Amino acid sequence: MRTILATALATFAVVCAAQESGTYDYEYMDFDGDLYYNIETGQPERITNGAQIVLYQDSSDEADRLRVRAVTISFTYPEGAEEPTAIVLDGNVIVEHPQGTIRAGYGEWNMANEMIVFTGSPKLSRADGSTLDGERVEYNLTTGAVQVKNAKARGFRLNNAGPKSPSSAALLKVDEVVDWPALLAGLKTEGASEAPSPGRQILQFIDPQIARLLPGMDASKVPPAENQSLIVKQLNRALSAPGLYNESAWDGKSVDPVVDLMLEKGTQQLSGDELVFMNRRLLEAAYPGAIAKFEAPTAP
Repeated sequence: MRTILATALATFAVVCAAQESGTYDYEYMDFDGDLYYNIETGQPERITNGAQIVLYQDSSDEADRLRVRAVTISFTYPEGAEEPTAIVLDGNVIVEHPQGTIRAGYGEWNMANEMIVFTGSPKLSRADGSTLDGERVEYNLTTGAVQVKNAKARGFRLNNAGPKSPSSAALLKVDEVVDWPALLAGLKTEGASEAPSPGRQILQFIDPQIARLLPGMDASKVPPAENQSLIVKQLNRALSAPGLYNESAWDGKSVDPVVDLMLEKGTQQLSGDELVFMNRRLLEAAYPGAIAKFEAPTAP
């Protein structure tokens, strides 16, 4: 089990390094697939048949889970050794986290030189909508250096300190939340469900520590003023994210037709104000009656 855990954490390190993310600590692990285990050595040799590993901090928190998938995950051991020298992810490799996803045909962690390599058209997609493609991605666990061969980056912000704070008038204000219990109940219920929903999408773009506080908030009451400001600030982070919209998440919601027009244009082609305006309309559709409708002088 320790070996499987190390596999997932090492793979996720590429996501962390590529997006300058923080460190994530996990307490629990689930895995699916056919496990081949050597009884004589007491070592796992491979997981096949759609191998999947899920790491998480809290069993009730879906917002901050790490998922690693591959057709096969295999382990290489020197004779007599207890720890593997290499761990291989082979076939349709997907490493998913709310802040980023890596897809590749093949991934290998060489534990001797502490190098993780992805090949087979590796692609990194970040939660802010930016992407990074290449022929080969190498991550050195010792130095933290990442090398991408023939890299093609799209949509990366120039501000390395993080996402810019938009000045859009469409950003949510505390007094524009007209029904706090309804909003909190919606976020909590949707966040705890596996089904696609606006709440699950929103939780991908807020601070994971704040997301973990939501389940403990009393949805039957209006939260204290300091919590109201905190929640609104986090919701505005989601309103500023190009990747907020997901068709299945908003399926069945009554969305303003202007959103369809803006989606046809493409989120990467929208200005910062247009993006916030579109996402504000999505938030209003997700929790009708809880969020006041933003009345723009003219629609972007």
